[in-house]
Formats: sequence, structure tokens, C-alpha cells
Amino acid sequence: MSTAVLVLGTLIVAIGVLGALMPRQLLGLASSRLRGRALPVTFTARLTVGVVLVSAAGDTLFPLTFRVLGYISLATAAAIPLVGGHRIEAFRRHIATGCPPTLVRLGGAALIGFGSFLFYAVV
Repeated sequence: MSTAVLVLGTLIVAIGVLGALMPRQLLGLASSRLRGRALPVTFTARLTVGVVLVSAAGDTLFPLTFRVLGYISLATAAAIPLVGGHRIEAFRRHIATGCPPTLVRLGGAALIGFGSFLFYAVV
């Protein structure tokens, strides 16, 4: 499972770098790629991240933190069908059209930090 956390951390850092360096392109990518398939893709991604974090918790330097983050991810995956596709689509459109590049850069920096934490906790 440590390998899965390393892959997840690397993917998160890569998305963070893209957001920090090219915020408009990241927003455009998110806006155009997930239109009709946003709900199942988001559900699957959050479910996968939650399972990976909870499963790998025992092999990390911060097992409690990994378990808590994993359970939060699983809870958000479970909440996606309850919130509904229309609300999620409206929120996605709001973010894609009204989010300033500075905020995307800050989010990218946070993703770089979180992905680096995952990498550090496993290695």
C-alpha cells in the first residue's frame, strides 16, 4: 500500500504544480473534462483515496492522521450521491468561472504541501 500512497502523493503534487504554474489551464481542464461524468469520477476518486489512506495507515509515520484523512475521504464519497449531481455541477461551474488565478495558485501550493506530506510519511 505504500506504493499506492507514493503514486497518490506524486499525482497530487503534479496537479498542484499545474495549478501553481498555469491556473487558467487547470481550470479549463477541470471545466471541459468532467462535464457529464463528474459524479461517478469524483465518487470513485474519493473512495479510492479513502481506501488507500486507511489501508496504508499502519505503514506510515502518522497512522492516526492517515486514518482520519481516509475516513474523511470516505465520508465525502458517501455524501456525493446525497448532495446530487445538479448541486455539484453548479458548484463546479461556479469554481471554473469565478475563481481568481491567485486562489488557484494558493490551492496548488496547498496540494504540493499535502502531496509532499504523503510522500514524507511513507518514505
